[in-house]
Order: sequence, then C-alpha cells, then structure tokens
Amino acid sequence: IRALGTLGRAELGRAYSLSDLVVQPSLAESGGLVPGEAMSAGRPLLAADRPWARDVCGEAAEYFEPKMTGDFARAASELLADEEKREALVEAGRGVWERRRLLGGYQPLVECLYGVARQQQRHSSSARS
Repeated sequence: IRALGTLGRAELGRAYSLSDLVVQPSLAESGGLVPGEAMSAGRPLLAADRPWARDVCGEAAEYFEPKMTGDFARAASELLADEEKREALVEAGRGVWERRRLLGGYQPLVECLYGVARQQQRHSSSARS
C-alpha cells in the first residue's frame, strides 16, 4: 500500500495503470471521484461499505467495513488472490462508467437538485411575505 499524495494528470494515470487494485476507505461521500477514476482506468475497486459507495459503485466494487481493519485486510487479501473476481469487477466498472457517461455524469442530478432548492427558497420567501 502506498499513499502517493497529490499527483498530476499524467502521474495519476500512470499510478492507476500500475495498481493491482484501488482502495476507497472513506466514511463520508466524496463525490465518487476515486471510484470513477478507478472504473475509467479499468482497475478493480475495494470500497468502504457505505450507502454512498454502493450508490456510486454498485456491483463494480468489493466492499469492506472501514472501521474494522481486519475486514479490510481480509477483503484486500481475498481480492488480490482472486484474478477472476478482479476481472469481473473491472468489467462491471466499465459498465457503470459507460452508463454514467451516457447519462451525462452527475450534472443532470445536480441541476435537478439545484432547481428544487431554488423552488423551496422562493416558496419560503413568499410564505414570509
């Protein structure tokens, strides 16, 4: 395991291409950046078992309980030892990434949520008047 710090675009691509798997241990939602990068780079993904990660990754990740180091060690060891499982996760990741690309990423969702928030703000303002 290596923490590489901040990388430029070319360095990041090289780091993903050299990785055996990508780990996303975050307890909090992070916009799906790392899982998206892993999927687009064709790398297997090991993610914290949290609702946001399951929403972003679906079947394209293997999950572990992030507050239990033993569970991470077990999941990482099993995944590193199972080439077929890693290949299946990469293939699933390609599907998730392609669906996201076809839907325009998160932009439509962000625009919808922004519209709802604007409507609620207008409604609140008119109710106070």
